[in-house]
Amino acid sequence: MRVLVTGGAGFIGSHVVEKLVEEGFDVVVLDDFSTGREENIALVIDKITLVRGSILDERALRKALSNVEAVIHLAARISVEESLRDPQLYYQVNVEGTRRLLETARGRVNLLVFMSSAAVYGSPIELPIRESHPLHPISPYGETKVLGERIVEKWARENQAAAVVLRLFNAYGPRQEGNPYAGVVVRFLERISRRLPPLIYGDGFQTRDFINVRDVASLIMRVLVKPPEEKGARIYNLGTGRETRIIDLAKLIASLAGLNVEPVHKPARRGDIRRSVACIERIRMETGWKPRISLTTGIGELLSPLST
Repeated sequence: MRVLVTGGAGFIGSHVVEKLVEEGFDVVVLDDFSTGREENIALVIDKITLVRGSILDERALRKALSNVEAVIHLAARISVEESLRDPQLYYQVNVEGTRRLLETARGRVNLLVFMSSAAVYGSPIELPIRESHPLHPISPYGETKVLGERIVEKWARENQAAAVVLRLFNAYGPRQEGNPYAGVVVRFLERISRRLPPLIYGDGFQTRDFINVRDVASLIMRVLVKPPEEKGARIYNLGTGRETRIIDLAKLIASLAGLNVEPVHKPARRGDIRRSVACIERIRMETGWKPRISLTTGIGELLSPLST
């Protein structure tokens, strides 16, 4: 099977691409390298077809979609903080880019995997969060993912194709970029690597559901190998079902690094959700998938290169 991965040189995309190559898929990567890195796919670059371009570029889209049977759509802007500062960028890439990709894919592709986000839920009214939870995003980023899901659902319905929408919770792992908008795990690791205490915004009692990027890649592989039998879009939460307080995450990282420090607290940030944890009953029941990498194991693997 020939598979297109948009954003395939990014954090999650590169892990998915490596897994696809390992399993013998014919892989096309479309990436404009605005956030992706060529070194992320260095180990497989001679085994894939690389198209340098944006999901907003129709010529690049047509080239990337040539003879493709399935698309894994990961290309997106993904920071809540950045979306508050530049919402127009997020609507252009995440909404218009998705629309153009699917319009070009019309009649060509039988299966689409779309990476959405837990940000579509906003501040949850019940925990754990089920897929039936109302969608009340509180950031432009979350709003663009809601609109992206609607585009995917309409495309799948009109094209009699199968689509899987994955509402990703907090992914972490190797290759996650250390920039101002990076996830909390990489920010804590950066501080710890310099023997500095982690910085926590707020009291640290806010919670998240942290899932290792290798578990994310394994789920996408399972969907490709055994896609939904019914046409249309199927929505799943992609998390672990385990709720972790940010202050406990900071202490875990410091402890595993052998650093005896107390976190430093700063004022809470605008748009920060208080608690979040996925209900993953649907994805377990319908796909048989379950996360396998514990937070302690995953953090330990990230700390190992820092100690060498």
